[in-house]
Amino acid sequence: MNAIQRKDIEFDPNDKLGKGSFGAVYKGKYKGKDVAIKKISSNIEHGNIQREPFYMSMVRDHANFVKLYAMVMERTETLLVMEYISGGSLYDFLHKTEEELTYSNAINLLCQAAEALAYLHAMSERPVIHRDVKSLNMLVDAERKNLKICDFGFVRQSRTEMTEARGTLIYMAPEVFKGKMYAAKCDVYSMGITIWEILARKRPYYFLGDISINEFNEQIDKGLRPSLDDLEFDCPDELKTLIQSCWDKDADARPTMQEVVKELQK
Repeated sequence: MNAIQRKDIEFDPNDKLGKGSFGAVYKGKYKGKDVAIKKISSNIEHGNIQREPFYMSMVRDHANFVKLYAMVMERTETLLVMEYISGGSLYDFLHKTEEELTYSNAINLLCQAAEALAYLHAMSERPVIHRDVKSLNMLVDAERKNLKICDFGFVRQSRTEMTEARGTLIYMAPEVFKGKMYAAKCDVYSMGITIWEILARKRPYYFLGDISINEFNEQIDKGLRPSLDDLEFDCPDELKTLIQSCWDKDADARPTMQEVVKELQK
């Protein structure tokens, strides 16, 4: 990763691609090519600013993670210059377009996501956890064939004292939102919700309507999950069992991400 100056890049503040964990993302130019530029909020702690490029650099050799090209660090702003993925987020593709999604293509995209997360979890002696696995943090190319995981703002190496609730509530494992100890299996839970979302092509818990956070958490703790009846495809029973095992309340009962990969590849 290169440290560059602000003059080396250009972007229009009105050309906003989306919002990440610690800042907005814009489309821009770097060395004559399209890039995505994440402008990190000025009130973010220095340690958090450093972690995202650190972990992105760690996975730079894996095809299913967004590449980090350069970084601008100035007194008033920090900018991450990243690979631009033309198809946008998987969330937008699923919920904001009517483009066809075949079963084989859905499984292909899910395999790529699971393989990337399995790679992340196995990077060191202590798993590196994404902590915000969801369709909005998965980008697809224009042909909807290739997937890359983005937004490393919440990524951390697993530690015994991991209790800080991070992520997006509807994808969040019960042990995370309850402030209990958690590890890599929290990503597996989120992946289970995401598998259902892709195969159902519906927003998780769309049927709940307006509900408070506390009430939602209480319902999840009691065992509420998305309905497998919503799945659009004639999914094999083994896949339905995988989804249910991924979102099991008991983290120890969930498969590892590598086991998820193996099941999706069958």
